[in-house]
Amino acid sequence: MAVRPSSSFVSFDGKYGSTGVIEEGVHTLIIYYKGKGSDQVCEELWGETVSVTRYPGLEVHNTTDLREINVVRVSVTGGNVFTRTGIPPYNVSFNDEAPVDGEFKYTLKPTDPTSRVENGRIFKKVLVKAIDANGCESELEIEREYMKSTPPNFFTPNGDGQNDTWDPDMYRSYPNLTADIYDRYGRYITTIKSGEVWDGRYKRQGSYHRATTGIFGRPMKKEMSSLTRATSPSTDSNRR
Repeated sequence: MAVRPSSSFVSFDGKYGSTGVIEEGVHTLIIYYKGKGSDQVCEELWGETVSVTRYPGLEVHNTTDLREINVVRVSVTGGNVFTRTGIPPYNVSFNDEAPVDGEFKYTLKPTDPTSRVENGRIFKKVLVKAIDANGCESELEIEREYMKSTPPNFFTPNGDGQNDTWDPDMYRSYPNLTADIYDRYGRYITTIKSGEVWDGRYKRQGSYHRATTGIFGRPMKKEMSSLTRATSPSTDSNRR
């Protein structure tokens, strides 16, 4: 087969054909074939107009925020996007898993492939694949440090046996970790180390904030988040 005036097919598998570079515009498609048992080459002009549209190359970009623990983020540009309602513009997968809620975001798992271990720090690799509406694919491999222990975002010290304490290093992955705890006004409450937990009790009660400062000796400013101590009236009276 050939596309006139600019290019011939490089390969054809009976269903899909590949060509060289074709400029945008209107072209003629000519099909060359041989009859069964014949050496004669026949040609037939395709009876419909063939329009060629050039799309920018499909690319995956690493947009990971290093302040987010165990999270990989990407953006995708180029290619031919899906335009149907309710469908993301591209099909994206992270280590062959689809993203959650349509957001191009992935949270590292213990089962993800390990790329290297350096001074006790574990690095995982994530293969990101993007496919556009034309079936074109683009890949990007991202290496990200994996932290086995991640501080929980909440705790409920109400004595029910569930989430009664806050443990910033439940797997004891970081022996040098320290966590400074402040109240809502920025006043220092206490410091706990790896292996220690906090039950929310001190001279003050209410909402507190935490700032994890000791993971590998690096400040974790992103880890400033609200910790609400949920209590009942009876629990408060017993703890005053």
